[in-house]
Amino acid sequence: EHLICWTSNDGEFKLLKAEEVAKLWGLRKNKTNMNYDKLSRALRYYYDKTPSGLFLASSPLLPSIHFWS
Repeated sequence: EHLICWTSNDGEFKLLKAEEVAKLWGLRKNKTNMNYDKLSRALRYYYDKTPSGLFLASSPLLPSIHFWS
């Protein structure tokens, strides 16, 4: 079962199971209290700091990136 899916070829994605993604990201970063509110705040902060607001700069990389499923 997928947790994240790409919605376009320019790096846009949708979190299908946002709370589960947040939990897994918290485990990865050793932050056991991670939840969707904290993850979404971090993503917004990251997007604000990157030029053009794109998370991924190069679309040829998209097919090679894999998320939890």
